[in-house]
Amino acid sequence: MKCRFPGIEKACVEIAYDNGGINRMRSEKKMRQECRAFLERADNGYLTEIDAWLAAQSVEDLRIIAGGEETEIADLMKAAPPFTNALLNQYFNEVC
Repeated sequence: MKCRFPGIEKACVEIAYDNGGINRMRSEKKMRQECRAFLERADNGYLTEIDAWLAAQSVEDLRIIAGGEETEIADLMKAAPPFTNALLNQYFNEVC
């Protein structure tokens, strides 16, 4: 199944790796399935915009967004679409 929001999924994969959400008990494939189910439930009207913004970020910036230092994250999020940080935090709290 192809992901409708590959930029968001990429960020969620980084979050999962950074926080132990992908491990020997939970494969990356399983995590991606759970992420896609989460995104289907979370469709808030901003997902397309959030996805495009995250897809345009460098690998290094995605790693900072996923698990960097708080001030670094805040600096990057200044340019993010509305609700980006809330969506990623919701993913972490509900799925990761």
